[in-house]
Amino acid sequence: MTVTEGSQGDIWLQDQARSVATRFTFRPGRSYLPVWAPDGSRLVFAARGANTGGTAILQKQIGGNVPEESLLPARINQLPFDWSPDGKWIVYQTQGESTALDLWLLPMYGD
Repeated sequence: MTVTEGSQGDIWLQDQARSVATRFTFRPGRSYLPVWAPDGSRLVFAARGANTGGTAILQKQIGGNVPEESLLPARINQLPFDWSPDGKWIVYQTQGESTALDLWLLPMYGD
């Protein structure tokens, strides 16, 4: 879930069995639209810095103290929507200069 206060928004994880919420993101600006990897090992999410006009797509491992990783640099209206069941692709939206809103596939394998 996303918890927002003023211009700050962070993703929190809710443990349903223990009714405990744990903060997952700790970056300035807003982190939102989390999408679980099919194997439950990580999340991808949208991140908008406090003073930027674009939204980046980041991923972060669940558990441990591993820093988040940038998958796509900030662009206008760039948002993750889904992960393929085999974990090989992320479906995301971005705004093209001449085509308005488009859906793209981001490969999660290879270079």
